[in-house]
Amino acid sequence: MHRFYIENFSENSTALLDAFESKHATRVLRLKVDDRVEVVDGKGRVGTAKIIDVNPKIVSLFVESVAVETDSGCKVHVAIAPTKNIDRLEWFIEKSTEIGISEFSLILTKNSERKVVNHDRLNKILISAFKQSGNPFLPTLNSLTKFSDFLNQEEDKENQKKFIAYCGEHSLKKELHQVSSSSKSVLLLIGPEGDFTQEEVELTVEKGFIPVSLNRNRLRTETAGLIACHTVLLANSNK
Repeated sequence: MHRFYIENFSENSTALLDAFESKHATRVLRLKVDDRVEVVDGKGRVGTAKIIDVNPKIVSLFVESVAVETDSGCKVHVAIAPTKNIDRLEWFIEKSTEIGISEFSLILTKNSERKVVNHDRLNKILISAFKQSGNPFLPTLNSLTKFSDFLNQEEDKENQKKFIAYCGEHSLKKELHQVSSSSKSVLLLIGPEGDFTQEEVELTVEKGFIPVSLNRNRLRTETAGLIACHTVLLANSNK
């Protein structure tokens, strides 16, 4: 059954697809009146609906039933420096959404080569991956933020394990798979192609982050991000 994203809907009521979703439903999927679809709000609510009016600009649905799912798994927030090649960042957003990441932040570090991103395009890629994955919870995508400002925003959050993936040597460095289990909330920092600077790493350590290694090989930014996310989710899959 095809799935569509609607921010707000309720049982036994009419709901409307936005212009983007309506165009996809009519021109790509060729859906018709009386076809049944699923609707999700990104907050755990999943509805079964019937199409009652078809228009390329606005498709009307009647929501027949709604179920509510709970999210008791590990919440993974990944903060990543956008890659120079934007296609690599888009790939990372798509794949990380598919495996169940809860939140994305884009960070501007000293070695960042990309300082501008199209947030709307990234959000569309995220929503598309969210619908395809079957996960009823839509990840949050935060705007590009200066690294120091981001750290200050996250400083007071309690009960959160915090890690920075770093290629260089550090006396506190651990293997991520060894220290990320038994977590309800995790924040991962992934640097740019030129990695974090030593000063940036020390700043995060002062704020309670643990430097971690992901692999003995040097990884691309988007690869490191996906491996880090998967490692944490896997380590907490049975918790």
